[in-house]
Amino acid sequence: MNSMRIDTGCTSHRTVAHLVNTDSRRALVWVTAQRYNAGIGPFLEVLAEPPYSDPVTQPVQLVLPGVDGPRVTLRVAAADDVVSIVGLLAEDPLGAARDGIAQHSDLTAYQAAFTTLDRDPSHLLLVATHAGDVIAIFQLSFIPGMARRGALRAHIEAVRVREDYRNSGLGQELFAWAIDEARRRGCALVQLTSDKSRTSAHRFYDGLGFVATHEGFKLEL
Repeated sequence: MNSMRIDTGCTSHRTVAHLVNTDSRRALVWVTAQRYNAGIGPFLEVLAEPPYSDPVTQPVQLVLPGVDGPRVTLRVAAADDVVSIVGLLAEDPLGAARDGIAQHSDLTAYQAAFTTLDRDPSHLLLVATHAGDVIAIFQLSFIPGMARRGALRAHIEAVRVREDYRNSGLGQELFAWAIDEARRRGCALVQLTSDKSRTSAHRFYDGLGFVATHEGFKLEL
């Protein structure tokens, strides 16, 4: 593993953080801050390997029998997509009460959330586009844990497909890609939660082979 050392004057014994390269696309690295007693002071040791897998950088072309014209493109979201992403979140019947951009502070909050996700290699925020429009979104997160002999889990959330693209096969293609990516990264399972009122979504997940094995609980803070 390649590494370099940078003097920082840091006083903490150990710090873990992420750095992003200049093109803002996940060439991320682990950063370890340590104290040394050899008279050279603390430094950062920058490890040139991300913690889970190589980053996803190349867009994927999806062929959908129910969509005419240019192919649908699946890619990692960019900062310019934030407004479109929020629009899809707010278009949802449940999301309409909790998402949307009514004032500048709303946009600032979403942009900050995007930046946090974009800098973390354990989260992928993805968009599907067609003819220049964002038509679907979802987030794919990779969660390490001690259970199942230290298995890595993939978690899918915030799945939204624009109404006029539903029943086109797009949802199946998005999930096929997500499951393949989880498998490529060595995940032991893929999990998701779905609001109890989304009965049509439950049928969709059943059809993909997901099994409703758990009850979910949330506490608003």
